[in-house]
Amino acid sequence: MQPSDNSDMRQREILDIMTRLTGNIAHDLNNLLSPIIGYADLSAESIDDPQELKTYLRQIIEAGKRAQQYSRQLLHCSGRDAQPRQAVDIEAESRTYLAQLKASLPHNIELFTDLQLTHTPRLLAAPDHLYHLLHQLCDNAVRAMHDGGRLSVSIQCPGDGELHICIEDSGRGMSPATLQRAFEPYFSDYDKHAGTGMGLAMVHGISRNLGGRIEIKSSLGAGSRISIHIPLGDSTPQPAKAKPAHIESKPRSPRVLLLDDDKLILQLNLRALKKRQFNVEAIHNPELALQHLLANPEQFDLLVTDQSMPSLTGLELPRQLRLNDHSIPVIICSGHGGLLPNTEAQQLGIRAFITKPVTPDELADNVVSALEPQAMA
Repeated sequence: MQPSDNSDMRQREILDIMTRLTGNIAHDLNNLLSPIIGYADLSAESIDDPQELKTYLRQIIEAGKRAQQYSRQLLHCSGRDAQPRQAVDIEAESRTYLAQLKASLPHNIELFTDLQLTHTPRLLAAPDHLYHLLHQLCDNAVRAMHDGGRLSVSIQCPGDGELHICIEDSGRGMSPATLQRAFEPYFSDYDKHAGTGMGLAMVHGISRNLGGRIEIKSSLGAGSRISIHIPLGDSTPQPAKAKPAHIESKPRSPRVLLLDDDKLILQLNLRALKKRQFNVEAIHNPELALQHLLANPEQFDLLVTDQSMPSLTGLELPRQLRLNDHSIPVIICSGHGGLLPNTEAQQLGIRAFITKPVTPDELADNVVSALEPQAMA
């Protein structure tokens, strides 16, 4: 086979993956949007019936939360999850998950565990990263053992600076062709009703996000063994930040500038903060916002901005302000991760990264935290 033939074949494989990926995402989004749009229409027809209206609105909120979870699954798969990191207690989280796993396993699957965690190590990660790694790996292993078998879970920190997770099952195993595509989103060799094909893709994305590496060994009829190795890094535990109380009616003197090029989101956030008695101004053009901040550097006490905008990103705004000897505390709302290391974020005055979609309460809590005197110091 000629090199050009290999290139053409690879191109076809990439196109096939993209076709399947976009088709599945469109299908899932339609399923998520259908109840939101449907119940919104019913809500508009039920203005005169408060009880019925409240029922429909609750369904819209529930469907929105499902969409939020789906969005976070996709971010996990991409390895660009923007959730804030904290020092996660590996031993406590592992024991909690294993207790849940033991209680939920089918009676014909035998569980063996091996925890070797010295010096109660901690992992710098989002709060749910370790749970998702263990859950997706173990769930995938259980699905491979239709007729029962043996599931082994090993979680070790032997003092080499890494967390080692190994999940081994005695299930049906994978063919070489399946093994090659094991981490593709939406790929599954199970029955279409037995899984989503997102589990191992999420594992791969989270592992990559944490700087880890994955090894997978499997063959048909001989089970599978998946090992993950994640660097622990500097995970000195930080004191937990108390959640600020929601502001009900007391007006605030600090002024907040909202920026988002999506006018629907901008109006939603504006109304949410005004309803909570914040002093807010909204702008949808990032270049206009920069001009406004440069001309009136003392006018605002906090900038809440979208990250991905066509002419100027949310991160470029504080950088431009700093070049002009100005600074302002910033909250960045982002639909994806991979933003900034903590040290540079602190230098730019960034108080928080929030992953979209953002609820009104979550936005208000972060604004209160960013305006606290100790945060402004």
